[in-house]
Amino acid sequence: AASFNSSFAKPLGLPPINNIDKGLASSGNTQSESFLEFEKVDLRHPVFQGMFEEEELNNLRQPSRSAASVQRSLESPRVRVSVRYAPTPQSNAIITLSNGSSFLLEQSVGSGQALLFAVAPDLEWSDFPLKGLFVPLLHRSVSYLNRQHTQPEGTLAGDDVLVKSIMRTTAPWTVRDPANLERTFSPSSSGWQQTLRFSNSDLIGVYSVSARNSVLQKFAVNLDPRESKLAKASTGQIETTLQQLGIDRAAVHYADQPLDLGQVVLESRFGWELWKHLLAAALLLALTEMVVARTGRKESLVSS
Repeated sequence: AASFNSSFAKPLGLPPINNIDKGLASSGNTQSESFLEFEKVDLRHPVFQGMFEEEELNNLRQPSRSAASVQRSLESPRVRVSVRYAPTPQSNAIITLSNGSSFLLEQSVGSGQALLFAVAPDLEWSDFPLKGLFVPLLHRSVSYLNRQHTQPEGTLAGDDVLVKSIMRTTAPWTVRDPANLERTFSPSSSGWQQTLRFSNSDLIGVYSVSARNSVLQKFAVNLDPRESKLAKASTGQIETTLQQLGIDRAAVHYADQPLDLGQVVLESRFGWELWKHLLAAALLLALTEMVVARTGRKESLVSS
């Protein structure tokens, strides 16, 4: 206990160990071994998310279920030796033992959380490593702690981002985008967490979410990889896309050569240049008129 308090509790701000409880009870002149078991389990905590079928979890949460019934469903270990932590205002008991101490304690540490078990993974302390709850609970504990500050991969520009934090605060949240523009929002509360759905993710880069100058989470917004595909689309794909967007096929012009693109854009803006065609028509009419005039003159001379 002294080693833990000096090496971990004090430097990291964790609850110190007050005592080490041993499950030995005297009975007359003999000693009989007794065990501690689960008494209260807060199944609403996110650490249990995904550990049970939804129907089974709803049954466990029924007020009519006794503590012993819940204990059997969770396959409570027999605890021979356990540490007793001195809880702080930032502590939350997730699982409580029959002697009133915490088997699994959650502690706020800075901008994160820590989960403290009251037993070592040692058979001299308990048979917890032999229980079916051991591996799922450890796995869910790591996933739960990691999830608080990790945004799922694949967030693209323009997507809605769901920001979650278990650091409950009454202060508004400030989101700073890659251009250092700050926006203030009021998060909503959902169970143990506060959540915020952020929709202004048009810029590519890293966004920072903070409350009272304390960073709650950072997440990255990436460019949609489809925008980097340089393969030329077929005419059929283009026409299908135009139809989906409601664009008239006649309003689209194709340029066979890149050098013709500027000309196509000008024509789409200002229309066709007709002066060349009109000039050609005028010259053609003038030549026709000259030919007709010369032919008429020759006929007049022959008649005279």
